[in-house]
Amino acid sequence: MSLFIRKLLNKNVDISVQTGIQSSQSVLVSLNPNNNLSDIRQILRQNSEIKMNDTLSFAKKTSRVNSDGTTDYVLSEIAGEDECEKFLDNIIEKIDDNIILYLRKNSKPNWKFLSEKCNLEYGRTITLDEIKKAEKKAFTMINCEMTEIGAEGCRKEMIEFNSNEDRIM
Repeated sequence: MSLFIRKLLNKNVDISVQTGIQSSQSVLVSLNPNNNLSDIRQILRQNSEIKMNDTLSFAKKTSRVNSDGTTDYVLSEIAGEDECEKFLDNIIEKIDDNIILYLRKNSKPNWKFLSEKCNLEYGRTITLDEIKKAEKKAFTMINCEMTEIGAEGCRKEMIEFNSNEDRIM
């Protein structure tokens, strides 16, 4: 569909947004089905109930037939890099007069979310009785790559120090 035709059809409709297929809670949001998912993400970031962030992905409800002939429904995650090309109308489910947009927990949260959630760009001052976060950013993270590690990447140990030189690591 051309951009001109999409602009002519620029009309918002009420859509129930829910996380997961079996969710008992949904939020009614007025959205334009002709918008791409990237634009929809920005709108949902502003919604006080949904609080869209990088831990949530858009999903499309799809069916799959099991070996015993029964049908299951699953939410197929849409990759963040595909959100600019995909339109809301192509992933929503229409049941009678209801329109549902499915979200699901992102299978791989990205570094931007972790940086914001854990304040990774801020320095820390460590004393014997507390860890204080700096008021200003110490550096800016740009285009980071995450390396997944398993449980073997975590360890717990005690470090002792006796002088100021030992405290600088």
